[in-house]
Amino acid sequence: MKKIILSLTIALSSCCLYAQNTFLSSGDAILGAPGYIGNALQFQGSGEAHFIRTESIGNSGNGHTRLRMYLGDDWSYDQGFEIIANRWDGLQRSLFYLPGNGDNASFYSGASFGGNVGIGTTIPDAKLAVKGTIHTQEVKVDMSGWGDYVFDKDYSLKSLSSVKTYINQHHHLPEIPSATEIIKNGVNVGEMLKLQTKKIEELTLYLIEKDKQLSDQQQNIKSQQAQIDELREQLKSITKFHPQVGQHH
Repeated sequence: MKKIILSLTIALSSCCLYAQNTFLSSGDAILGAPGYIGNALQFQGSGEAHFIRTESIGNSGNGHTRLRMYLGDDWSYDQGFEIIANRWDGLQRSLFYLPGNGDNASFYSGASFGGNVGIGTTIPDAKLAVKGTIHTQEVKVDMSGWGDYVFDKDYSLKSLSSVKTYINQHHHLPEIPSATEIIKNGVNVGEMLKLQTKKIEELTLYLIEKDKQLSDQQQNIKSQQAQIDELREQLKSITKFHPQVGQHH
């Protein structure tokens, strides 16, 4: 009797198992109720099917395929693809979330990915390549070296005349990439910021030098004006005692 009960229990368990999950030698591998999508791994629940399958790219005979994930039929925002990791303290942490409507993919703090990552491009040429506008509250760029050496006493500051000659010949500032180079190669933000800061510091030195020249010039004008005023007073004294001085015949 016990053997019969055990056998029935195993049989019922097997029926329940295969009623929920179907694994066939061909066609679909289904988790949940059987579906109708061909050559896919299906996940059934809440009246909708999500599935993963391979599809041919271009000519079906070229042997090229891609792996695709399909969401439910309403494409609502609350659906989507998400990667979740368990923290050391047992709490779950979302690393990546792509909503079902395809908008606003989110990479969360702590997530790391190998190789290059592209947003808006399928051919990322850097660790993170974005085709489009980046909206952020702050950007931090690690730098090596800065332009403060411009203020060293032994720094050789080019004369403004030599800078003018360079600009006339090349149509851009020394050390700053030309428009052609920028259009061709883009802008290295960190390097450009460093060069622009250097030029601002050089400009500050030019202004300080010109301010000193202007101050010296004003001092000379004051000195010359004082000498002129003194000569006028002397001339007045001379003409007072010698009226004939200064008379024209």
